Order: sequence, then structure tokens, then C-alpha cells
Amino acid sequence: MNNKLKSFIKKGVLGVAGRHIAKRGCILCMHRVLPFEKKSPLAFPRDLEVSTVYLAEIIKHFQALGYCFISMDEMADFLESSSKDRVMAITFDDGYKDNLDFALPICESAGVPMAVYVTTNFIDRIIAPWWYSLQSLILERDHIFTGNPGKFEGLRANTQKEKEEAYLWIYKKINEAGIEGRDMLEQVSKANGLSSAPSCDDLMMTWDELRALNDSPLVTIGGHTVSHPRLIWCDDRELKPEIIDSKARLEEELDCNVTHLSYPHGSEHDIPVGISDSATEAGYQTAVTTIPRNLCKGDERLLWTLPRKNVSGENENLFELECSIKGLNLILNRRLRQRLKAVTSFQ
Repeated sequence: MNNKLKSFIKKGVLGVAGRHIAKRGCILCMHRVLPFEKKSPLAFPRDLEVSTVYLAEIIKHFQALGYCFISMDEMADFLESSSKDRVMAITFDDGYKDNLDFALPICESAGVPMAVYVTTNFIDRIIAPWWYSLQSLILERDHIFTGNPGKFEGLRANTQKEKEEAYLWIYKKINEAGIEGRDMLEQVSKANGLSSAPSCDDLMMTWDELRALNDSPLVTIGGHTVSHPRLIWCDDRELKPEIIDSKARLEEELDCNVTHLSYPHGSEHDIPVGISDSATEAGYQTAVTTIPRNLCKGDERLLWTLPRKNVSGENENLFELECSIKGLNLILNRRLRQRLKAVTSFQ
């Protein structure tokens, strides 16, 4: 896009969109923050990784546009108020160590609050983020045996392109396997001569590190379930402990109230109808999804299915992020408009 067209969009279209579609602001969804040179070599995990420079640019840019950065502790009161402010909240999912090492100093420097939603089994080292274990497996090999019973089947993983394709193929199969997906990764790992899937424990915080993060007055710690399942896969017997036990574990270790929740994966296809009742009964004041829209009037009645907009680490483009936040993608993307219209009945 040339500079003249970009300038026209900024001054014209984004100006109108900012006044009428950006509504009350948005909640940003991120996972990791790393120096650019430390980001993952494969595209999918790299998309979860925002560079330190980009995070600092996002904060500076939207502060200059007049956005007020607020904490999730302030979110319910803001939504229930008649404030005309346009707000932004920064959130991170899972509990990665770089949230402490890199995200916190950037937010502290700018005086901006941040929320970190934690999967307790990651911190307890009971499970690891399998999407990173899969990346480690593929990067270490030129050929991946898939472990299909009765078949000597495999995927080439010699070139960068082949590694990307192998990652996406196995990732898709694991997701399709539902609740048994983690067992499938173990099978693939054993088919490739490993006793278990590669460990990625060092990516996650320890309890001491999480306590250090929680010591910052700018940080709010929230729940992100016990084991990071797609909650739509869980029956009622499994769903309630995921939501309740993670809250209790965090409160026990951190000696504080945990009143905010993030649903793993979090789209309307990943969480069951009625999830708001489960979150309310567990004692959460808010819960966030990954339904990609801005905050708007009426969200005070949807505090347990609040929307968030994803910040891509694969495409670190401040102009495109502003277009998304100010609603230009909603104007241009008919499929997104239809999706958000359908989501209304879900919420």
C-alpha cells in the first residue's frame, strides 16, 4: 500500500470508523513477548510471539490516539458506566516466563496495566504447551514418522517449507483428535525415537516467578483453566473442575483473589453455551473469549463472554492493527460481519 493511500485511509476512513465503529475500545489478546531475534522459526508458534519493539509501539501509538489503558479489575465498572472514554486492556494467555522478563518492564515503563491468564498445570509442570513441543520435534528432524498404527508413514521435514507443512499437518490432526490430542503427540514422539514429547517447561513461569509478577501493582492474574482444553470437549463433570480448581490453585499459591478468567482457544466454537453461568458460579467477575470485536454498549450484560482482538506476532503491522481496532476489517469483511451477528445468540 503506497503512502498516499495509507494517509487517505488514516485521515478519512479510519477517522470515521474510529468515531462510529471503534465503539468503547477493545481488549487485546496476546501470549508471548520476545526480542525479535528470539522468536520461533516456524510461522504458527511465531504468531503467538509479539516482539518487544512491537508491544512498545502499540502502547505508544494508541496512547497518542487517546486510548486509556485500564486493568481488567476496572473493566466491569467501565462497561457499566456512561464514560465516553475509549479504552484498551492488554492481556496475555497461558503463563509464559517472558511475560515477566519482557512484557512487564515494557508495561511498567509506560505505566500500563496488564492481565496474565494462567493455566495451572503449565506452572505445575504436569503438562507443557504441546504446540511448542511439536515445533521442537520438527526442528530436530528431517523426516517425521507420524506413528499411524500398521503404517510406515511419514512427512518430509528437510526444508523450511516442508517443516512448516509438517507442523500444520500434525497440528491439524491433534486438534481433530479432540481430548485425545495430547496422546497423539506422544505417539508421534515415540514413533520418532523419543520416550516422550519434547519438554518445553522452561517456557513457562515457576510459582516463584508468577508470585514476582503478581507483586507488580500493574499486574492482574487470572485463571486459564487447569489443563488448557477446548471447553466444548468437556462434559459437565470435567468442565467445572477446569474452571474452579484453577482458581483455587492460583489463590492458594498467590494468596490473593482471582476474579478473572480466559477461556482456552476461546472462539464461539470452543466454549459451550451456558459457560457464563459456570464462570459466574465459580466466582469470576469477568471472562474473556477470542471473539474478535470491539467493546460496545451492552457488554455490561456480557461480562463472562467479553470479546478480544488478537495481536499477530507473524504480521507485526501497526497500521493493520489500527485498521482492525477501528473497525475497517468489519466494514470490508462480510464473513466477519456474519460471524459476529451469529455470535450474538451464543452470548
